[in-house]
Amino acid sequence: MQQNIVREVEALDRMSVPELREKYHEVFGEEARSTHKDFLRKRIAWRIQANAEGGLSERARRMVGEYVEHYNHVRLHGAIGYIAPADKLAGREEEIWAARDRRLEAARAERKRRREAAGLNADRGVDNRLAAAVV
Repeated sequence: MQQNIVREVEALDRMSVPELREKYHEVFGEEARSTHKDFLRKRIAWRIQANAEGGLSERARRMVGEYVEHYNHVRLHGAIGYIAPADKLAGREEEIWAARDRRLEAARAERKRRREAAGLNADRGVDNRLAAAVV
């Protein structure tokens, strides 16, 4: 890393929060929403280095994009009812839950039909032939 970048990053440690917020505006072109000194220092240091070194590679940007796509559109989140965030934001949770309930009921009915076809007591999972012999 170039010496002037090292000095600039080291200077961040000696800055107050108002100075860091001003520096944040300088390097990001927008107001800082945070007043947390360590957060501001780290974000500014990253941006200074990224500007000097060229930032993220195209491969890294693509990988992050793929992760975000998976996280928002594929991965099911337990905290929001095991649906993808994109579906939650679009208001499709009720539709998804209703479809799950229909599939679950169909699976239960199919299991019951198979147990009955195999001669099992559908309610208890007991072999009807054995139950009849005991009586």
